[in-house]
Order: sequence, then C-alpha cells, then structure tokens
Amino acid sequence: MGAHLLSADLSGADLSRADLRGAGLHGVRAFGARFTDANLEGTRLISAILSDADLRGARLKEADMLRAELNNADLTDANLYGANLVDALFIKADLTRADLKNANIWQTYPRRVCQPHDRWMGCFKDARLDHAIWTDGTRCKEGSVGRCIP
Repeated sequence: MGAHLLSADLSGADLSRADLRGAGLHGVRAFGARFTDANLEGTRLISAILSDADLRGARLKEADMLRAELNNADLTDANLYGANLVDALFIKADLTRADLKNANIWQTYPRRVCQPHDRWMGCFKDARLDHAIWTDGTRCKEGSVGRCIP
C-alpha cells in the first residue's frame, strides 16, 4: 500500500488481488498485466500504459489516470467512481458494467485521436459500455459502443 513504482515495467505481471491503494505508478508500462480484483483506489496512474491489461473487477475509485492508455483493456465490472480520466484512451476497451459515476472524462487537449461526442469527451472509440454506469449515473444500454446510449 502506498508503493512508488515510477516508470516501472510491469508488462505481463500478475497483480491480481494486489493492494496498491494510493500507490504512485506514474508512467508505468503494464502491457498485458493482470490486475483482476486489485485494489487501486486513489492510485496515481498518470501517463500509465495499461493496454491489453486485465482489470476485471479492479477498484480504481478516485484513481488519477490522466493521459493513461487502456486500449484493448478489460475493465469489466471495474469501479472507476470519481476517477480522473482526462485525456485517457480507452480504444476498444471493454467497460461492461463498469462504474464511471462522477469520473472526470473532460478532454482538455483536442490533440488525441478521438473527437468529442454527445456523451463522452475522453476517448472511448469502439469501447464496449454495455450496462456501464456513466459519469452522470445513467446506465448505458446493451449495444453501447464508443458512447453511452441511455
């Protein structure tokens, strides 16, 4: 708890059920890493690369994920309540039943590959959002891809 692993390479690591609350993981590279059911509440994952990572059931409540890349990541049942997701990339990520309530997804820099849509500002291009809880508490319908369909 509270570990600092700045710019560490955690690619392929199995951190399932790990308690990393409040950890400083700025700039970590964790391609294909497993964080299944891990506690990452309040963790600082600024500019972290978590592409192809398994974050099923992970607790990311109030995590700072500014500019994080979660492309092709599995966030099924993940709790992202109140997380900072500004400029984060979720291209083709699976956020089925994920809780995004009160998460900050406001995209401050339009330099990213995605353009704003009516219900999102972070990049959720081709991301699966079936039954996810959106930032305003709305439950997304089955078939929500790339945006939340209320």
